[in-house]
Amino acid sequence: MPQETEVIKMLPPVVQPIPVRTMDEKLLAISPIDGRYADRSEKLRPYLSEWGLMRARIFVEGELFRIYAEEGLIDPLTQEETAYLDTALDKFDLASGAITKDFEKRSDHDVVAIVKFMQEDIKKHSLPRLLDYLHFGPTSEDIDNIAWRLMIDLARREYIIPTMTELNNKLISIADEAKDCLMIGRTHGQPAGVTTFGRELLVFASRLQDEIDKTANHQFTGKFNGIIGTYSGQRTAFPEKDVEWWLGFSQKFARRFGLDPELITTQGNPNDDLAEFLQIQVRTNNIIHGLAGDTWEYIKDKLLHQKITGSGSSTGAAKVNPWRVEHVQAMLEIANGMAYELIRNIQEYKLQRDLSDKTLMRFLPEITALQLNAIEYMTKQLELVTPNKDGMAATIDQDWSFLSEALQLTLRKGGIEKGYEVVRKKLQGRELPPPQWAIAIEELITELDLRNPEHQELARKIRSISPAPFITDAIELTKLFILQLKKRQQYAIDIKSP
Repeated sequence: MPQETEVIKMLPPVVQPIPVRTMDEKLLAISPIDGRYADRSEKLRPYLSEWGLMRARIFVEGELFRIYAEEGLIDPLTQEETAYLDTALDKFDLASGAITKDFEKRSDHDVVAIVKFMQEDIKKHSLPRLLDYLHFGPTSEDIDNIAWRLMIDLARREYIIPTMTELNNKLISIADEAKDCLMIGRTHGQPAGVTTFGRELLVFASRLQDEIDKTANHQFTGKFNGIIGTYSGQRTAFPEKDVEWWLGFSQKFARRFGLDPELITTQGNPNDDLAEFLQIQVRTNNIIHGLAGDTWEYIKDKLLHQKITGSGSSTGAAKVNPWRVEHVQAMLEIANGMAYELIRNIQEYKLQRDLSDKTLMRFLPEITALQLNAIEYMTKQLELVTPNKDGMAATIDQDWSFLSEALQLTLRKGGIEKGYEVVRKKLQGRELPPPQWAIAIEELITELDLRNPEHQELARKIRSISPAPFITDAIELTKLFILQLKKRQQYAIDIKSP
């Protein structure tokens, strides 16, 4: 059985320059991702494009040569063969991709086209043995399932996690600045307690950090077991190796790329790992969707000031519309709709294999592009707002009815058995600014006969109920949560460092 290896072969970043889309291409694009929002998806193109998939397939085919030699299935690679494999990926440019597409027109098969491109290129370098053992044994899905995961992982490392982290850094930074920006917290839209604007942002930052960590640590899987999962091609190519040996080889080949081996499959990888990855992204999108919605509400209530960046309305000349958060929500809704469709269907094959998942997978890059576009717009929106500190603080004194929780608890602790019912009957539905609150308290003291000496201490306690202690707690909690989140972020960095 092949020996285990610690070496992980990651798909390297693209080194050759990728041309930006021309204005004509943007104007004629059917998808807004490649048209109106093309500038924001440029970074993803080398990773998750058709060309990016071709490049990943070439990488996997090259690694298959190497492991065949390492495991003694073929003689050790010569210097010339090694040099070719070392440079093949960097030499695969857009012109090479166009040639490959031309081969695909003739073969009507995308992986066969890659094999044909490599065959023609190997011939130019006079490396007959590489030609003999190119795509020797695997089915196309043995190459494709690994290529897709390497491509997604590269995008994850280079763009997805950095973009998500940039938004979370912005949230934590604003929360730190707004740790003492006091405001009323609302449940069901009604006053419910004292909070800080910073603490409310940290609720989103903490949840988002959870999903960043899960995105970073999510483990993809890989399979290499032939046309229906029984190693028939591999056993035919190298009959001297038995099935148990090929089980070991399959594990080693998957782990070579940092993937968990999928050993019991049909022709296709079950894609449970991709469905789970998409579920993480759906949760991420839901969190940011909620952040965008709350930001819109704060702007509507004039608790956030907006910076002027251009025309707000084609007719309302004075308006500053929060269109970016509306855009964020729309993009995330489309992304999640597409993601749900993939989650429902990429885990399912007819019998041992059909290609429906392959077509669906081609839309995964668009989901990622929609998500990252939304995250970038959300980050930009946060840069364009500032807390209205005075306006936020004023919300606390607009209505002290939220103190009814403290009032009923104090009464019950002081021996008033039906304290909750008494307070509900007296205060429910009333708006109580501080003066009216004080009047209501005095009325309650009279009604409950708390003016006699026996109940003076309880009367004193309910008269003293105010937002003050809750203000202190809200600020203290915000400071503690900021420190906690910064430690979590640093820990995440430390465990990823070599």
